[in-house]
Amino acid sequence: MPGNGHVRFGPEVAGKGPAPSGHLAGGLPAPRSQPARFLGYHVRVQHCNTKITGGQRTANGGIALRVPPDMVRAQCARYRKHGKPWHRSRLQNLDDYDIVRTYGAEFRGVVNYYLLAQDVSRLHDLQWNAETSMLKTLGAP
Repeated sequence: MPGNGHVRFGPEVAGKGPAPSGHLAGGLPAPRSQPARFLGYHVRVQHCNTKITGGQRTANGGIALRVPPDMVRAQCARYRKHGKPWHRSRLQNLDDYDIVRTYGAEFRGVVNYYLLAQDVSRLHDLQWNAETSMLKTLGAP
């Protein structure tokens, strides 16, 4: 800290050295190069020179919330085994109503959390995996 009462922030003060190329001083990615991760969302600054409304580029500078692809893969993995949707043996002894209710509640919770994202349609893969796993669980002996 300098003696004049000002506090200095940044990686140089913490002994981390300069920020890597494409990143800001706090270790955050540069706004347009990579998305930042916040509360499970990918946060990006929109940039599009072709989206013109009222004579102005309306998309530039806007903040976009997106569903991270790795989150979709991780959520799908709950319903998969050996690379394809699989029945869940711990739910097989439940009534059909309880099986459908359990799958519906899990899927609804994920979808409701990511409804603010612009690309919530990415969750279609999760829907297919959950539905297929549910049907296999209902049909399992």
